[in-house]
Amino acid sequence: MEYKLREGAYVEGNFLVDEESGNLYELNEEATVVLSMISGEWMSPEEILKLLSAEWELDDFDKALEDVRKFLESLCEEGVVEKRSPM
Repeated sequence: MEYKLREGAYVEGNFLVDEESGNLYELNEEATVVLSMISGEWMSPEEILKLLSAEWELDDFDKALEDVRKFLESLCEEGVVEKRSPM
């Protein structure tokens, strides 16, 4: 799957702002970076981690991949992230 921030949702500092619902989500550093990467661009969790692994040392790639997937899926349920099958 590929993910992208929904229009009307954006990252500002360490917060995810959803203009549509008025919700504000506080983010840690890793979440902020992940969401910044999918702001306006479709990306898969694998693509995200490949880019991040150039900057960060990942002890367990598979665990990190599962964590990113779960995080993005939870935000899909909240309605601030969209997903699609890769084209």
